[in-house]
Amino acid sequence: MKSINRMFIIFLLFISCFFSCGIFLPVKTNSVIKEEKYITKIIEKEISDAMKMNAVSQTSTGICIYSVRLNKVIYQMNADKLFYPASNIKLFTSALALEKLGKDFMYHTKVVSDVGPDEEGNIDGNLYYVGSGDPTITMDDLEKIAREFKNRGVKKIKGALCGDETYLDTVRQGMGWMWDDAPQWFCPELSAISLNDNCVTFTISPAEKIGEPLRVVKISPFDKIIKIENQSETSPERTINTAEIGRDPVKNDNTFYLKGKMSIKSRPQKITCTIHNPILFVLSALRDFLENKEITVDGEIRAEKAPENSFLIAEHFSPPLSEILKLFNKPSNNYVGEMLLKTVGAEVRGVPGSAEKGCAEDENFLASIGIPRKTYRLVDGSGVSRYDLVTPIQIVTLLKEMYSRETFEIFKDSLPIAGKDGTLKYRMRGSPAEGITYAKTGTATGISALSGYIFHKSGEIFIFSIIMNGYIGDDDPRRLVQDKICNSIAELKIK
Repeated sequence: MKSINRMFIIFLLFISCFFSCGIFLPVKTNSVIKEEKYITKIIEKEISDAMKMNAVSQTSTGICIYSVRLNKVIYQMNADKLFYPASNIKLFTSALALEKLGKDFMYHTKVVSDVGPDEEGNIDGNLYYVGSGDPTITMDDLEKIAREFKNRGVKKIKGALCGDETYLDTVRQGMGWMWDDAPQWFCPELSAISLNDNCVTFTISPAEKIGEPLRVVKISPFDKIIKIENQSETSPERTINTAEIGRDPVKNDNTFYLKGKMSIKSRPQKITCTIHNPILFVLSALRDFLENKEITVDGEIRAEKAPENSFLIAEHFSPPLSEILKLFNKPSNNYVGEMLLKTVGAEVRGVPGSAEKGCAEDENFLASIGIPRKTYRLVDGSGVSRYDLVTPIQIVTLLKEMYSRETFEIFKDSLPIAGKDGTLKYRMRGSPAEGITYAKTGTATGISALSGYIFHKSGEIFIFSIIMNGYIGDDDPRRLVQDKICNSIAELKIK
């Protein structure tokens, strides 16, 4: 028996040595080698042909394509070079939020008072709207909050209506954002208190007579803090439409200037702009809802921190992060990205949350998945900043990591689907890539990017990143090249 045990031990030692010394290593079968050569050859040819287009000949391009089944990068062009990624930064923010906040995280907004209402329904003190950074607040949510006041029997607030935005810092724009973009919808003022991404939409139409000023038919969602200087004109039929409306980025107030011309036969046009002073915007809307329910507020609207011992009147919970990510990535919502980044900073590093704190946590996360520090630069959560710099291979590394995680389906389902929804709704329609390409777009002046996953009909999964920088003119020729690359992958004849 002892000799048998001894022989068994010797056998185990031999087997251990056999494997550890690399004597028995997995080898690629002929079919795998053949498939790898075929895929590489086709993709190289398609990309080479696409890059010969005159429209992209002067464009700086970085590409990285990875095969999950082959477990290797099958194509790369400038994959380790730094590029401006635009909204591809949202991939990093989404991954960070899932890692640090968790898929079930919800924002919690509260409305509190110094004291509770007395028997007559009067609150003898201030009211405080305590912002949580929730980027999903709508007019319906504010109406529900006002309704809760009515249900509690509140009739009058004798003090001020205060906005407490101390959960986050009060830096209104991201680092490296263009100052003259401040009135544009994609550069909203940042605050722990928000409504409708801190934007308003103007519906503009021609007047009934030529020469008369254009009409602002509607301002949504709220118009009572808006002043309009109308310097526009209704013009004859077939006139080129030059109508525009916006704020002065230097004055930084809520006076909007309507300029330009619109043909008398033109249909109404919608233009979305940012507002100034989020606290005034949100609390003016709340005050309106309260007054509509016959609840009066005697005091002014101002910024002030809520006292530690306060009386809860109403509260609101956002959808979970798993749903917020869909509101973030599919339409490419910049405001959501900045709130998520600052929220990570607040939750992990303490109040007030800031972009700096959030980016510090992003660096820790990326280091943990094999992306070295100081090989990229991230300064905001949306990609609006011109300071952001990443490489295509770093994006592919991030996407590979997310594919391996339990939260992958949540991450994937937040991305636009080619030909189906989001910013890819009208791209790749009727092509082989339609419905199987889940990817994040990125667009800014001189920047076009597309990164994500292609779920091939064979079951193979390709992870890719394409970033194009440094061009003048239309984005469409660059998008056509990106779509062509996706289609070439989708058309691969593999089993």
